[in-house]
Amino acid sequence: ASCADIDLWFTATSATCVTGLSLIPFSSFSFWGKCVILVLIQIGGLGLMTLSFSVLSLFTNFGIADRVTASKILDFEYWGRIKNFLGMIACVTLLFEVIGALVLYPMLKNYFPQVEAAFYAVFYAISAFCNAGIAPNEGGVLVFVHDSMFLWTIAGLVFAGSAGFFVWHDVFSWLQCVVTSPARRPAVPAISLHTYVVFVSSVVLIGVAACLFFWFEWNGAFGKLSFVDKCVNCLFNATALRSSGFSTID
Repeated sequence: ASCADIDLWFTATSATCVTGLSLIPFSSFSFWGKCVILVLIQIGGLGLMTLSFSVLSLFTNFGIADRVTASKILDFEYWGRIKNFLGMIACVTLLFEVIGALVLYPMLKNYFPQVEAAFYAVFYAISAFCNAGIAPNEGGVLVFVHDSMFLWTIAGLVFAGSAGFFVWHDVFSWLQCVVTSPARRPAVPAISLHTYVVFVSSVVLIGVAACLFFWFEWNGAFGKLSFVDKCVNCLFNATALRSSGFSTID
């Protein structure tokens, strides 16, 4: 295989495994090349195992042994809950990515033509939520170092994606019980230990990392930024570097 073939194979693997690594700048790919990368990111973000069970559950009646195996893999006790969980995964992913794209589009119009801005909004929303850290434009998120709203949106999508679907299943189950009318409301479930640990540990890690960035890089990497930009970039990098790989500093 030629070096170019190996480079493309590496890029495809990196996109599917949502690592964000590439030997070829992602901005150099054509529109259709970026579409392929985007599909691979989405597959990697949802998880090959989750997608496999989702597709197979539509066309196949699993036997008891298969259901037990699937339950153990997805850490669910009952097959009925697994199907609900898979549906929730699709809905949560679509919800966050659509909202993210709609919020990002008006900001990206200030940097790119409308059609290109729309595509980049979708790309960034999916890449951020799937924690891929892949940017479609030349310069990546470094271009938006002074755009606080853009960075907050990307950081929010990264945090939402890194929390995991089990956490959002807990949160939405709890919200569903809370908003149900009192007459028909079931017992409000307690937030699981897993969800509690994820949220608390995430907040602590982001907070501590942001403070360390602020302390060590005040006159270093963030030295040329305003006070507000320093605060936003410290929080953004503390959030993004935990899992997505986006960074506003070279």
